[in-house]
Amino acid sequence: MAGRLWILAATAMVLSPLAFVGPQAMTGSRMVQRAEPKGTSTPSTSFSLTTFDETDENSKSASVVVYFVFGLLFPLLGGFNFGILLAALGYGLSYGSITNFAKKNETLKEYSSSIDDVSLAGVKAGEYALKAYNFVAVKVNSAL
Repeated sequence: MAGRLWILAATAMVLSPLAFVGPQAMTGSRMVQRAEPKGTSTPSTSFSLTTFDETDENSKSASVVVYFVFGLLFPLLGGFNFGILLAALGYGLSYGSITNFAKKNETLKEYSSSIDDVSLAGVKAGEYALKAYNFVAVKVNSAL
């Protein structure tokens, strides 16, 4: 029953422009736009990318994004779910909760220096990603 309902809804969405009477049904969904004369200038767009301050807090946030993108592109288990998992791990590493947990736990104490190194590498990658994003944002905003 639910499958038939989904098929009916999909069919109605596909055929909806043909089902209604009026100018849209007669012309379809295509709209014709008049070409502007060559002497006029085009209006500027309202599209712009914001730049972020290169602070330690923003570098930590950018490192979480780097971990997510790495999870998306990871060749073996890559995908959205693995990206979310690595982003959560990166959040814990970047903001220090995993390193604090490792220092308090007796069995993980010997690995705390390695966890600190991974944490610092992630924050450094976030810093570079933030600098790259700001560079692209400035170039795109100046081109518009």
